[in-house]
Amino acid sequence: MFANGFRRVLHYHLRKCGGTSMNAWLDSQVADDRRFQPVWTQSLTDRLLEADAPAADHGEAEAQLQALGRSLFFWTEAAHTHLPVVRFAPPETFRFTLLRRPVERLLSQIADWRRFGPQDLTHLPQARAEPLRDAARLDLAAFLARHGRAGLRMTCDNHMTRALAAIRLGFAARDHPDPQALFATACAVLETEFDLVGLTERHAAVRQAMAARLGLVPDPVRPVLNASDSARALAAEAAAPEAARLIAALTATDARLYEKAASLWEAAYGDRERRYDQAAFERDHAAEAVRRLAPSRIGGDTVLSVRAPLLASGCHGRDSAGRPDCAVWTGPATRSLLYLPVPPDAALEVKLWVRGYAHERQRDSLCLTIDGAKVAHRSVPAEGHREVILAPARTTRPFLALGLDLAETLTSAQAGSAGEDRRPRGVSFDRYGWRITSDRCD
Repeated sequence: MFANGFRRVLHYHLRKCGGTSMNAWLDSQVADDRRFQPVWTQSLTDRLLEADAPAADHGEAEAQLQALGRSLFFWTEAAHTHLPVVRFAPPETFRFTLLRRPVERLLSQIADWRRFGPQDLTHLPQARAEPLRDAARLDLAAFLARHGRAGLRMTCDNHMTRALAAIRLGFAARDHPDPQALFATACAVLETEFDLVGLTERHAAVRQAMAARLGLVPDPVRPVLNASDSARALAAEAAAPEAARLIAALTATDARLYEKAASLWEAAYGDRERRYDQAAFERDHAAEAVRRLAPSRIGGDTVLSVRAPLLASGCHGRDSAGRPDCAVWTGPATRSLLYLPVPPDAALEVKLWVRGYAHERQRDSLCLTIDGAKVAHRSVPAEGHREVILAPARTTRPFLALGLDLAETLTSAQAGSAGEDRRPRGVSFDRYGWRITSDRCD
């Protein structure tokens, strides 16, 4: 399915390491009905994070983990989970993880918990919900002293070390009293179990390196999801002597592990990911990549839905994923690219089914390109859509690059529209494709 012999992708998602943004990108690489669903793993994930669960239950939990890990890739080609299922991934799986500077990671986790309202915790058992409520009720030092090495041990006490060691040790890594004793195992896992070990602080570079390995469209500008301004929000509390002492103890082993991950990243990639760009994708991967797409015939047009894998850059993730009204917004950058399979040397009319614009003035600035060259376009009305944009095209290649350029992308507030969508957006569309306008080929 992907380049270099990889048929699937597994992201071992360490908490608060920038994984949510990466997962949204991965979801767009597979069909909408093949997306990873967090509900598949939620109950077992909650169990792994409950440090007070009886040790006698570990055997049952390990059996459930193995069953899930061996089933997962029958359901999706791109999985992302907090569960240590790496050892169950079948051959030809691209396995990767991200590590973050440990103090920033811990503060981000606590800042995230402080955002929770009562409605966010109702699904959790009381024993797990109560410590999370304390995140907002207690100051940082009191919270870490009460819960850092107790009920929230897995997420607070050297989380990255415990999570990586869990790949080999299972639930025992969560319960071990001394994370330093897990360091050697965690290092060995980093060295042997992953095809790529990335750093949150190099998020865009990691995504480019992955795109090069997997034959995906380079997409250097992606929205950041689930971000919290933890450094500023907790700076004063974290600087207090007792809080600083606790933070240092709860991140000491993770700090050593992060240095190991940084050395692995630099040795494997360094600045080499910068060499992968649109030209490299089109030269090395595009012809094969578009073969993953399976257009349909709709009214004589050859059409791709955004519910299919999206070979694109400059787009947000799917809105209303899993529903018939699924659509995609361009953004946050003002330039977007869509790749689609086409017959070479045929006169085509390329089509884009537009749902709408963040603001109507963006329509006036829209410029279309075909394989990098500007083309004139026109619009026609269509039921259920703002319009369909049409442009002439011809290419000698088995794929075509449709470019959309705007003068600006806008949040809801900037556009003066209803809602609180903070994503810079441009054009919303749900289909794109083409029609042959002449049977004569040169």
